[in-house]
Amino acid sequence: MSDQTALPRSEAGERNKGPILAILRNLLTAPGLVLEIGAGTGQHAVHFARHLPHLEWLPTDRGEWLDALRERVRREGPSNLRVPIELDVNSNDWPIASADAVYSANTLHIMAWPEVEAFFRGVGRTLAPRGRLAVYGPFRFRGTTPPRAMRSSTRTCGGTMPPVESATSRRSMRSPLPWVCSSRRIARCRPTTSSSSGANPPEKWPRVFPGDSERVSPVL
Repeated sequence: MSDQTALPRSEAGERNKGPILAILRNLLTAPGLVLEIGAGTGQHAVHFARHLPHLEWLPTDRGEWLDALRERVRREGPSNLRVPIELDVNSNDWPIASADAVYSANTLHIMAWPEVEAFFRGVGRTLAPRGRLAVYGPFRFRGTTPPRAMRSSTRTCGGTMPPVESATSRRSMRSPLPWVCSSRRIARCRPTTSSSSGANPPEKWPRVFPGDSERVSPVL
């Protein structure tokens, strides 16, 4: 890919990277390695690594999205942003043994349910003691169901899209909640088991449990 080739771009990623960074500044204060799952276009990875120089940031994604992701990191990435590597949450052998924090944005609600379960199993194996998991996306909070338009965009994704919102979800997503929990609570933060396949219906989206997770402000 030449330097003149336009890179994929998520407008939603541009809008939400600032508010998410404000939360991560307070959450990830100690030096360490952050594993990003489903880095997509790489816009978050570049922005966060640039503004959190005390961290090493390792973006990952499935093989079919790696070329463009690696190209963005090559062109725009700071020195603390590692070369992206392939990671499929379904694998029982993730390519990194341990991380001080795990971050993922707009991925869980477009995964098939077995992949969501695999995600939490993998995070449980990988996250260091007293590490942090930070997830950004649409969640049910105290039983509140997201807007109907968001549910439609989730069904449209069908569990096959990369972690970049569709045109529908770009218009629809107004206030998904970021969700963070410590590694010692990972078992309690894990979503309830479901036998459903395909993209997750809203009633199966992970819930935020008051008292088990740290509530943070909504991100637009």
